[in-house]
Amino acid sequence: MARVFPTTRQLVLSTIVALASHPRIQNPNIFYLKSKKETKISSWRSFGGYELQDEGLVCSVYPAYSSKTAKGSPPPLGRQTSIVYKPYTLGSRTDASSSDEATYTLVVELAYRDPNFSEIMTLGYDQLLTIDGGPLLTPHGTTVMVHEGGSLNLATDDIESGQPSLEGTQRTYQTLDIKVNPAEELLREYAELIRLALNDIRGIVPFRFTSQVKSIDFPTTSWTRESEDVLFHIAFVVWELTLYAPNAWKDIYFMPVNSITTETGAEKQVLDLGLGPTFSIP
Repeated sequence: MARVFPTTRQLVLSTIVALASHPRIQNPNIFYLKSKKETKISSWRSFGGYELQDEGLVCSVYPAYSSKTAKGSPPPLGRQTSIVYKPYTLGSRTDASSSDEATYTLVVELAYRDPNFSEIMTLGYDQLLTIDGGPLLTPHGTTVMVHEGGSLNLATDDIESGQPSLEGTQRTYQTLDIKVNPAEELLREYAELIRLALNDIRGIVPFRFTSQVKSIDFPTTSWTRESEDVLFHIAFVVWELTLYAPNAWKDIYFMPVNSITTETGAEKQVLDLGLGPTFSIP
C-alpha cells in the first residue's frame, strides 16, 4: 500500500479546510465590541500579509520562515525554517522504506482591518471588603471578580469560595471605564479559539502527524510601533507538525486532490484545491 505524504502546499490547504470546517470556528460565539455582532471568518488565504481587499476577519495559513521579514509579516522564529529534516530510518536513502522526521512550522494568521482604535468599555466587578469598607487581609486576586455583560460573566455567588471565612465581610459592586481597541479585543479571543481548534486536529485524512501549538503573538497590540497598526490588526498562531517524509520517489503517492468534501452536522462544504480528483472526508 502506497504511503500518502503531503507536499507543503497540500498540507497548508488541508489545514485551511480542517479549520474552516471545524464546528466551533463555524459558530465562534465571539463578538465585535462596537457592533455587538458575532464575527465569523469571512475569507481564507494561503499566504500572509496585510489584507487590502476583503472586509471582515481574514484567516491565512502559510509556512513560517526565517528570512528577513517585511511589514505585516510575523517575526522570524530565530533560526527556524519552514521545514526541518533529520534522519529517521537506517539504511540507504534511496530505499522505498527510508524516511526522515520532518518538522513543519505553519503560521495561522488572523487579520482584521478596522480604523476604530479607542472605545470605552464599562466593566463591572464584585469586590469583597470588610464590614467597614476596608481591604481584606487575603490575596487581592481572590477578592475581586469581573462582570462583562452577557459575553463574559465571571462573577458568581461562589466568589467567596476562596475565602477561609466570610465573617466580617461585605460584597460591593463597582464599575471601571477602560479604553479598548475593538479589533485587538476580537483577535485576542479568536487566537485562543484557533489554538483550541488546532489542538482538536490530530490528523487530516489521509495524512498522519503529531502537532503542537507553539506560540501566539499579537504584534499590533501597540499602534505606536508602526503607524499602519492603527488600521491593520494582526495576530499569529504558530503550529508545529511532525511527519515522516519519504526519501525515495518510487511508489510514493502525492495525493492529487482537487476538492475536499467535509460534513459538519447537516451541512456539507466542498473546497476546491485545484489538485486533481475529489477526496471525501466522512
